[in-house]
Amino acid sequence: MAYESGTASLGGVATTTGIGYTPGLGAAVSTGVTRLSGQQSSLTAQRTAPPERARPTGCWWLGATTLLGLLALLHVLGLPGALVALVQDPRGALSPLLNWACGAGLSGGGLFVLLRHRARVDRQNAEYPRLYEAWSKSWLCHKCGYFGPLE
Repeated sequence: MAYESGTASLGGVATTTGIGYTPGLGAAVSTGVTRLSGQQSSLTAQRTAPPERARPTGCWWLGATTLLGLLALLHVLGLPGALVALVQDPRGALSPLLNWACGAGLSGGGLFVLLRHRARVDRQNAEYPRLYEAWSKSWLCHKCGYFGPLE
């Protein structure tokens, strides 16, 4: 397959050693190690690569959603206290009410962004079987470079 033949995994380790001298401090030896890993793909391999599933968001998504959900819940529960402060002292209650509104807006906005991202990932993963089916029926012409289904 064009995708497999044009893709290679890379990896290696490089070690460097150096000696230095500083008047008053003396000589010193230093060693450094570098590790390299990656994947190299030709343009043909990139064009003919199978479709990828949208990256699952994993545990960080669950943690961030839970944290923002709890913050939003705490802000909703804090609304009656801010309203009582507004009724008791209209001049001094602006600060708690403004604080509540900013916190609720930030946590609600963050929760909205996370849920929208999750919906996009779910939509993309719902399309994956159709895209993979189309990819598995595609052909590459080595003469003209066409890649797609035979018509």
